[in-house]
Amino acid sequence: MENKYIVNIKGLIANGRLSDAINELLKLVEGKPEYERFANDLIMSSSRYNKLAKEIRLGLLSNSEDSIIRNQITFSILNLLDELERLQEQSKREIFPNDKISIIGSKNVVVDSKIDAVGNVTIGDNNYMVNVGETKIEPKYVERQIKSQNKIKILFIASNPLDTGRLRLEKEMREIDLELSRSKHRDRFEFSKYMDARLDDLLNILLEDTPHFVHFSGHGTNEGIVFMDDKTEKSHVVKSRSLGNLFKLFSNDIACVFLNSCYSRQQGKEIVQFIPNVIGMKVEVPDNTAIIFAKSFYKSIGAGKEIDFAFEFAKVSIGLYDASGEEIPEYLQKN
Repeated sequence: MENKYIVNIKGLIANGRLSDAINELLKLVEGKPEYERFANDLIMSSSRYNKLAKEIRLGLLSNSEDSIIRNQITFSILNLLDELERLQEQSKREIFPNDKISIIGSKNVVVDSKIDAVGNVTIGDNNYMVNVGETKIEPKYVERQIKSQNKIKILFIASNPLDTGRLRLEKEMREIDLELSRSKHRDRFEFSKYMDARLDDLLNILLEDTPHFVHFSGHGTNEGIVFMDDKTEKSHVVKSRSLGNLFKLFSNDIACVFLNSCYSRQQGKEIVQFIPNVIGMKVEVPDNTAIIFAKSFYKSIGAGKEIDFAFEFAKVSIGLYDASGEEIPEYLQKN
């Protein structure tokens, strides 16, 4: 993507041609996997603008209301343009002879090449996927969603089968809900709660309304996480590998999976192959510690902090509340 196109789009915005600006920007990002997240945001902005235009035609909005919404959409588009420019600058990186690179499917390494932000390298007329030393570009997911006026969907799904020890899952749910509802960016979050969940509940939610954060609260074993069986309401263990394969299907939408259950690092290792951020527990986790850790994590997310910061903040909070197990939570990131 060249800067001149971004300059032209900003010119359209300056001249009040917001619809044309959105359409031109969509042409630039659609069909390019590395810009998929921008395309999704733009489609939402376009839909919002079309709704605005329709309501104006029908006389449903006053001039002041029209101006406020138009300014919000404009602000979102300008933020996206700024992110695209930063991404473009980050992608202009030479591969030098001392860089550690591996080209998939080839034993030969060519160093006179260019690499972009998502790991594509161009060598002559050919494109390859590469790993380059420690080069890693981490987009600020939470900040980007908040600035673009998009809702961040958080799914809380809890299960406590009849044949397992009682956990204070409702308290954990209420604490998270409270932290999000009184947070700085509370209008940007959509918190969905499902208690006494069966496996089908999770499958239906993922298919019908894919969340950005998936939070499971309940029991876990080294083999998997425990749902309530549809018929007996007793334990049904979902194996780690099967869980990883499930989340693989939603890897373009989910930003974080939070498994607040014992021994969930095992499931986390399977899931993190496909989901960029996964939180699990190394061993058994005390009920009170799990609640403190969860509410502190979402307190931080609600304040607009990124997932890695929120994890560290939540770990520190365990000690601050004088609870045990500060070393139990584990944060996994996709390589």
